[in-house]
Amino acid sequence: MLGQLRFYGLRYRLGLATSYELRQIADSALNAGLYSPSILDAALDAEERLEEVGTAFEKALNELSVTLPESREECCWEILRHSIKQIASQEVKPFTGLKEIIEVYYGCQDVIHSNYYVGDSYDIHYLIGAYWGCVELFERPQEVTYKELAGKEAILAFGIDVVGNCKSWLDKHDL
Repeated sequence: MLGQLRFYGLRYRLGLATSYELRQIADSALNAGLYSPSILDAALDAEERLEEVGTAFEKALNELSVTLPESREECCWEILRHSIKQIASQEVKPFTGLKEIIEVYYGCQDVIHSNYYVGDSYDIHYLIGAYWGCVELFERPQEVTYKELAGKEAILAFGIDVVGNCKSWLDKHDL
């Protein structure tokens, strides 16, 4: 549960978390037996405004000794590693994990720079391309092919390759 709190703390630091998400994870922490006065505030905040819930959530992280990196760059690296690990270990479907990576990319453009390819400063350019490839396969399954396959077979083959690309990324960047 502390790992999940940390993950949502990273999302909050990057401006990617919603008040609903923070309230939900705070509620889950309470249900799992983790208690702090601020986690209770975050879970039950009637205002539902991100700034109030977020402030209570950050206080709760401190009360529970969950530390977060100070810099946005470190937060980006950590959350990308988390998302890529989930794809590589097949904890999430490739497209679900790629959506998280895209969200981080667009939410962190002040940190994730593109020199030649979109997202290449974090070496995620292949994964960003894979996301858009998945979108095409899902939206036009009979028109778009992958390795001469169409429909579900193309999506399955594409997913296997995305998992492989994530494993390769982790071999290079999982410090």
